[in-house]
Amino acid sequence: MATGLDLISAIALYILAATEISAVGYISPGAALLLTLLRPAISFYEYLYTRLRMIRQAFTYPREDILELRNRFYKIEQKAQSL
Repeated sequence: MATGLDLISAIALYILAATEISAVGYISPGAALLLTLLRPAISFYEYLYTRLRMIRQAFTYPREDILELRNRFYKIEQKAQSL
């Protein structure tokens, strides 16, 4: 819905500039269209940054069950070496 409203306002600003009713010029509709594309791109970048940070944290600090499995495997390895 927000994208549709941005497009409508860009068209309205262009019509005002083309008919020389207002002094907004051709920069305003271009800026409105640029912001229409820029906002979703920024949201996608924030989402991607958050997901990559979560993945990095999972590698840096493994889950508790992985740590428990690692400890069990270490104990089994120690028993095998002692036998």
